[in-house]
Amino acid sequence: MITTLPGLYLMSVGILVPVGKALGVETDNVCSVLWLRSVNLLFAIGNFYIIYAIMCKLHQKEKIEPKIIITALTLSLLPLLFFFNFLYYTDVGSTFFVLFMYLLHLQGNKALASLVGIIAIMFRQTNIIWVVFMAGLTARQVIVDWFKEKSGSDYQRKSIKEHSNPSTATKPSGDSEVTLFQIVKLLSKPPQNKKLDLIYLIFRILKSSVCNIIIILGFLVFVYVNQGIVVGDRSHHTAGLNFPQLFYFISFTSVFAFPYMVTPGKIYNFLTSFSKISSYVKALIFVTISFLLIHYFTYVHLYTLSDNRHYTFYIWSRLYSRHYLVKYLLIPVYMYSYWSFSTLFNTNSHTDEIWKIVFSICLIAATVPQKLLEFRYFIIPYLIFRLNIRPGSWVQLWTEAMLYIVVNFLTIYLFVNKPFKWENSPDVQRFIW
Repeated sequence: MITTLPGLYLMSVGILVPVGKALGVETDNVCSVLWLRSVNLLFAIGNFYIIYAIMCKLHQKEKIEPKIIITALTLSLLPLLFFFNFLYYTDVGSTFFVLFMYLLHLQGNKALASLVGIIAIMFRQTNIIWVVFMAGLTARQVIVDWFKEKSGSDYQRKSIKEHSNPSTATKPSGDSEVTLFQIVKLLSKPPQNKKLDLIYLIFRILKSSVCNIIIILGFLVFVYVNQGIVVGDRSHHTAGLNFPQLFYFISFTSVFAFPYMVTPGKIYNFLTSFSKISSYVKALIFVTISFLLIHYFTYVHLYTLSDNRHYTFYIWSRLYSRHYLVKYLLIPVYMYSYWSFSTLFNTNSHTDEIWKIVFSICLIAATVPQKLLEFRYFIIPYLIFRLNIRPGSWVQLWTEAMLYIVVNFLTIYLFVNKPFKWENSPDVQRFIW
């Protein structure tokens, strides 16, 4: 059932009608399954280029263009995206416009990025979260610039080691990170006109984010008038607090980024980190919070239990439902995965503490309210994560590419060659994500 705004349909008309006229094809003939699905193929090509452009922008100082090209090609083959390139779903176009908005933001074109953000929302309402992400990144940059102005030459003299986690020592030289500790320390000093400085800082943030703020306020008006974020049928699309979605996301990420997240070196570093008492305390806190979130906030959607076309049905029935303890026994796996996930950000200066906070808030907003376990919800946060970690070794890159190719082959093979029927329906059913 349709629950999204008509962005895909309007874009299809805007692309196919002029193309049809240029080729002498009747408008009615253009509105066919083949023609409509071809729109997503155009977005797929666009996704490859935009991923490449974002990687070049984020990692331009490292001079690793061959690796960036392979990474862009591989990420454009991400199984969740690749599969829907050939169907008429909103995911490919939604991803295209969110990534396009991100690219424009990185290039400093905030106004145009905001306009593209509106189009992204027209494809999927939850893309408002990534408009908020852009606003958060803009605010981060303003805060960092303000900090450097206020700290003056002291900032240039102090090394990263003195102010941030030692693991950040692997960051590219010359890219100093601003930490929350530094900002709080600066704010705690009693300089003259401190209150005026803070007001000026807030004004600068609002001024720099004004386009995004207008969109966010407009979206809030839409939600108020529409009495919700969903359009159309809302019966199976109600929001909740499904905190285990964060664990499903990190599991998804660990599978598709396993050449980076599960390496002998990382496993060794994780295990040896328990030589400190503080690590045991952190682990105990993580396990306790995870247990409570899983125990009290696990929600199993009706579709997850009943729709055997989707792979999530089999994951749930054959893993999570095998025994009631399984969901708790996976907590150590989640703990390692989140540790590995967070350390991968430590190799880039732009993914500092403020960046991580902004991303974490948006990740929670994009996943936790969803009652349905649906891997498509993870596409954009996964891509943002993957784009913001440094390209690995050639072995990691080719392993990642082969993983995606094998998964794509298997899913398309099952879709094409293993159709089945339900007892209560004459229609042919097929396996999909």
